[in-house]
Amino acid sequence: PSPRPRPSRRFRVATGFAQAATFPCTYALVNQWAEPAEISRAIGVAKSIGENGGALLGLAGSELILRARLPLGPKLRVGGVQLVFFLPALAGLAWSLLFVALVPAAPAAARDRAASSASAAAAAPVVWRSLLFGRVQLVIYCNHAASAWLSYLLLTELPTFAEEALGLEGAKASLCVATPYVLIGLGLLVGGRACDAAIARGHRRADVRVVCQVVGSVVSATFLFLAALLAAAAPGAAIACLNLGALCYVGVGLGVCAIFLELANADPGLFYAVSNMLATVPGIVVPIAAAALLRRFSTHSGWVAVFGIGLVVVSPAAAAFVYTFYGADIAPRKSIDRASSLADPLLDALDEAPRIASAVLETDDRR
Repeated sequence: PSPRPRPSRRFRVATGFAQAATFPCTYALVNQWAEPAEISRAIGVAKSIGENGGALLGLAGSELILRARLPLGPKLRVGGVQLVFFLPALAGLAWSLLFVALVPAAPAAARDRAASSASAAAAAPVVWRSLLFGRVQLVIYCNHAASAWLSYLLLTELPTFAEEALGLEGAKASLCVATPYVLIGLGLLVGGRACDAAIARGHRRADVRVVCQVVGSVVSATFLFLAALLAAAAPGAAIACLNLGALCYVGVGLGVCAIFLELANADPGLFYAVSNMLATVPGIVVPIAAAALLRRFSTHSGWVAVFGIGLVVVSPAAAAFVYTFYGADIAPRKSIDRASSLADPLLDALDEAPRIASAVLETDDRR
């Protein structure tokens, strides 16, 4: 624990705000740079190397960094926990410089699309009512948050699950934790090409996204639930189910995450920012819920409950995704900023409330 907790908390809050721009910026760039026929490949590369690569390096590299010592001078060496944060900070600084240097070198077609999108955004300001309450947007937000539940479940609870439920230690536990991220990264690269190829062969774009999302959420959660069920009786089968669940999770990146790029036009970064803000909530809730369940039940029953909740969370969201998008005609960069809103009747009623109240008062005055 930090000897000065308040400054430490402030730095953590500042870090969160700084990192918040990463994903919206990434999706805005991919939205403008990727050709319509290569959207799946583009998002696959971005998520494989970026999100999953970073998670894998963090999980696998932290143990090595903890044992290292970095000389900063003749009598000064930094190591331990400090180095775990110090090295990523240096890497982030180096990558920021590369980012600034490389971003202006966008392809000519991408620059044309960016200019067109910027002019469209200026001509059509953001319709916040639709962005926050639109039917299509709400379905996407719910699926993003539900899928994030599985992601945070793997990220925060997998190391403990490997030790407590599977009985793994040392190198075996580390391998169990790292393997799912390797599979997700490779699966995104292969799956991205497969999705683009399926669309090129004439399969409806929306249907491809629906299949990916169902596999990435419901099928993935089912395998994770089976892993918890089999952990005590058959650890080997549980590990296989765990890896299959992680591999199926690839579908989320090629489902709801890809559909952001196909439906967002003028404000892809803002669209993703709103969704990602909601998808951060599971990152807060999952560790709390898992700890409460593991305290309440035995080890086996607790883990069954933890992974079972994931299946319960993703299933209704996936059903809404299927209902909304299956058989639909969507085109890349088709704006949904002005889509109808579920809150329109309520908001319209609130808009009319002053006029109605004024009419009632006038009637009473006449009486």
